[in-house]
Amino acid sequence: PRCQGTGQITGTITSVTEKQMKMFKAFKKFFTENGYPPSVRILAAREMESATTVYNKLMALVDKGILGKEKDRAWNNWFIKKDIERR
Repeated sequence: PRCQGTGQITGTITSVTEKQMKMFKAFKKFFTENGYPPSVRILAAREMESATTVYNKLMALVDKGILGKEKDRAWNNWFIKKDIERR
């Protein structure tokens, strides 16, 4: 199910895939080291993936309620809602 970036979805939440977990860890590492969230292009460069692939993985994490996305920011508008690395 899609949430259109609001973080609110209907339906069942599926588990996080291995690739999504890897993206979350890269996101969290950048955020911890720099104090601000990475842009899609920064994550794409670090993970050697296309910006579209990174965006889709981030949106999947938003859909699952793990990341949030602010609509008023231009590029680094992602934030951690739930730290899944602690499980």
